[in-house]
Amino acid sequence: MMMVPRPVRHFGQLLIALLFLLGIKTWSNSSFEVTQEKGRDAILRKSTNLSGGASLPRAPPEGAAPPAPTSPPAGSTVLVLSSVGRSGSSFLAELLSQRPNTFYSFEPMHYYEKSTRMALSPRLAWDIVEALSSCRLEEHWLRTTARRGLLRSEAGAICQTTDAELAVSCGGESCRNRSHLLVKTIRMRVSWLPELLLRLGPGLRVVHLVRDPRASFSRILHIPRKCSFPQDLFMVDTVKKLFPGAMASVKYEDLCLDAEGVATDLWRFISGDSTAALPPSWARYIQVHTAPSKAGRGAYNTWRDSQKEAEQWRQEIDEDLLLGVEKSCGQVIELLGHNKFHSLANARNWSFPLRRTPRALYSHIDVP
Repeated sequence: MMMVPRPVRHFGQLLIALLFLLGIKTWSNSSFEVTQEKGRDAILRKSTNLSGGASLPRAPPEGAAPPAPTSPPAGSTVLVLSSVGRSGSSFLAELLSQRPNTFYSFEPMHYYEKSTRMALSPRLAWDIVEALSSCRLEEHWLRTTARRGLLRSEAGAICQTTDAELAVSCGGESCRNRSHLLVKTIRMRVSWLPELLLRLGPGLRVVHLVRDPRASFSRILHIPRKCSFPQDLFMVDTVKKLFPGAMASVKYEDLCLDAEGVATDLWRFISGDSTAALPPSWARYIQVHTAPSKAGRGAYNTWRDSQKEAEQWRQEIDEDLLLGVEKSCGQVIELLGHNKFHSLANARNWSFPLRRTPRALYSHIDVP
């Protein structure tokens, strides 16, 4: 268990209970993180043939006792990428997966959720990450994800085969032999993290990625009735205070404009080395995937002109969507240190800056 000073400990336990209740409320009231991904989910359903009865891991029944703690493989590091939809999480997760000997699980909660036809709950999220960290991988899930290339390493997809037995053997062995685990998810709330950090201890590192909601919603052409971002942003500082050194927060716009700088800080955070240089594998990934000549589009595309990507939405969003998101998510836009445009003309005018100041106001990575 993560060492926390004794005076903070009792307060922390009470606060975690409150955070859990808030997480339940956020989960039940907010449909953004799931419904905003309708187009993306349609692609996933098609690719995994869920409608055709693909068998996935069974979630523990509600009210069931949590599984007995299982230590992860020796020397492992568990890293959870928690973000909202269309935030650039595929790009950042693939960058993080370039760490040598990494076992990367892409959106595992999506499949648990679809297989049980139930909404994701905090307990289910905790159990999924805990099961992955200890390599307790259900055979049907392994077969499905391996066949579709959703088990990955720094070299790309692994264990991609239609041979069920080989997929199970390869997936299990790859997980057990890895040194690091990366789980990418857009379905976990920040208020759910304290319990997970207590369960997995100091081996867990969390990178929380956020993006201007106008950029996220411009990709899905949906005006939110209620913006759920503030709860996550407000909880970030609380979790950081309870678990020093366990969580980093990154704004996608900062990553786009200074990919090497933000990546270097992330590497130092993850590796625990405050003077470490950007590793060659990460530097190569950034150089190749942010080249303007290779920029592409698509929900999972990781090739982009990073300098343009930060504000490209300003040229694509329509006025109704712009004004609707600024009304619903105005508080988030303020928290990120960005200006509201109030009109399409202002959004299209590049002399009207996105940031209120040139300094990054949100990204905060505590380097040891």
